[in-house]
Amino acid sequence: MSSSADSAAGPGRAPLAASSAYNDEPPTDTAPLVAAVAQEATPDEAAAAATKPHAKPAAKLAHSAAAGDAAAVRTKPADTSDSAATSAEGEQTVVVERREGGIALVKLNRPSSLNAMTVRMGEQFLSAMQSLSADPSLRVVVLTGEGTAFSAGGDLDFLLARCDSAAYDNSREMRGFYARFLSLLQLPVPIIAAIHGPAIGAGACVAAACDLRVAAKTTDIGFTFSKLGLHPGMGATHTLPRLVGMQHAARLLLTGDIIKGEKAAQMGLVASWWSPRPTCCPRR
Repeated sequence: MSSSADSAAGPGRAPLAASSAYNDEPPTDTAPLVAAVAQEATPDEAAAAATKPHAKPAAKLAHSAAAGDAAAVRTKPADTSDSAATSAEGEQTVVVERREGGIALVKLNRPSSLNAMTVRMGEQFLSAMQSLSADPSLRVVVLTGEGTAFSAGGDLDFLLARCDSAAYDNSREMRGFYARFLSLLQLPVPIIAAIHGPAIGAGACVAAACDLRVAAKTTDIGFTFSKLGLHPGMGATHTLPRLVGMQHAARLLLTGDIIKGEKAAQMGLVASWWSPRPTCCPRR
């Protein structure tokens, strides 16, 4: 598992923080995802995406969500009948917003901790995936994070709480933790990870488990388990080699290096990336 925002950067790196450093915006021309996949993804992914009629509206939403473009993402009110997965205590850590055309936007919603992942969030995420899977009108899901991050990975307090537990108990607990988030694999429709800001540790793993990924050029993606003395989790040893090949996967998993969105696209980890709008150019 990765740590939360305070340690997601790993030893020897400055802590990641919610700041204006991650202010990426989508390009003015949000091309259909089918076109992006056909140009930059593998032939199999391109062929699969090209057959999906939901690709064009989903692409625009994915780019808007990954860039934190609130105006584009929040213009339409969410369907309150399925707008959130909420815990018994009332903390809404996963938000589901419905869009026209069978599109669902799922947001990890702990922005103050860079969407660090907790057991509670996992339970709500599982509930959201089960609800979406039962909807026959669903065509595509876009997964992103609220605020300035996709996800900084596993919550540090949750990890520290496991230190005094027996190995068997930890193994059982972590398998359950991973399974809740990897429930996205059971969706009967494609799921697109729209990555902005940090996607670290378990956060990067969840993105890797999605069918497609788009990312901002300046996003930070890292499988930083080794920096914390941990075995790579959340299915990383399975998904990452399939996406980037054994050599790139070995480097990322063994070193814990953090890469930017542009480099991730070069490796094949994401299908496309874009540059942030210069601060001197106000939004029209």
